[in-house]
Order: sequence, then C-alpha cells, then structure tokens
Amino acid sequence: TKQVLKYEFPGDDPRNQANMRFNIGYFIGAGHALRKEMLEKVGYYPDDYGLYAHEEVDLSYRAVNYGYQLMYEPSVAVYHMKIPDGRLPRKDVISQLLLNRLIMNRKYLPAYYKAINTFLWVIKSLIDARSPLLVLRSIIKYIRRRNSIQRNLLSPEAIRYLLQNNGRLYR
Repeated sequence: TKQVLKYEFPGDDPRNQANMRFNIGYFIGAGHALRKEMLEKVGYYPDDYGLYAHEEVDLSYRAVNYGYQLMYEPSVAVYHMKIPDGRLPRKDVISQLLLNRLIMNRKYLPAYYKAINTFLWVIKSLIDARSPLLVLRSIIKYIRRRNSIQRNLLSPEAIRYLLQNNGRLYR
C-alpha cells in the first residue's frame, strides 16, 4: 500500500512525521542501515531472542548505551512485504513477543522501567491473546532463563536519550 504503518514507524505519528528527519530511540528490523564501525564496537545482532522481535531494539539499546544517536531518514523507503507462508500462528507470535520483551527488560532496564514495561506487556499480551495460560507459559519460560541473562543496564544518559526519542521504555 506504500503507506507508513504505525507499528513499523519509530516515531509517534507517521502521518505528521513520516517526511521529517529526527532522532529515534530504536530502529525497525524491516529496514535500517548501520555503520560497520558501530557494529564492531557494540556487537552484532543477539541470537537469544528466537523469532519475532526485539533483536533490533536490543541492538538499538546497546548503540545508545555506547553514545550513538539513531536517526529516522525519510528519504529512504523500505517496502516490507509480509506473506503468511512461514509465519507462526498468531498466539505463538504473541507468546514469543512477550518472552522476548521480558528478556529485554531484564537485560537493559532499571527496576522502575522494568516493572512498568513488564506490567504493560503482560496486560497487552493478555488482551491480544485472550489466554492467561499463554501468558503464563511465556512468563514461566522467562523465569527458567532469567538467571542466565547477562545484565547490561542502560546508563542514565541512555535513559534520557530514550525518553526524549520514543525509546520504548514504557511500551
């Protein structure tokens, strides 16, 4: 449809911001460009998330924690064609998204943000899945893994940057 989709846009309002250049707190996995020097410094994509999301937010958080700024560039367009083949069922996607977010929260967020973000993601997952059991399974998977998750808390400077640039500390 060649329109900017809200859930694939790193700003708050694609209708009013899609043609503007601005700093962002995370980038979208469907399309981005990264400096090799940055990747060599902060590391590459993590492999501990499985499918469906948060590996790009993880990389974004590490880049911001190292002092890099992320930018939305409106002159670059990516057409993300989603096809149903090869996709997991919706409930599996919701379960994996929640598990991945819990891992992210453990790795990077100070207690205050972790508590708020976890609460909001659990509520969102309950609403989306309409299955307390599905959410409970994701939480149990997380609890089994949490002690093996290496912590890398965001610095106060990174938190400020993320708060100013829609960095998904609350969502």
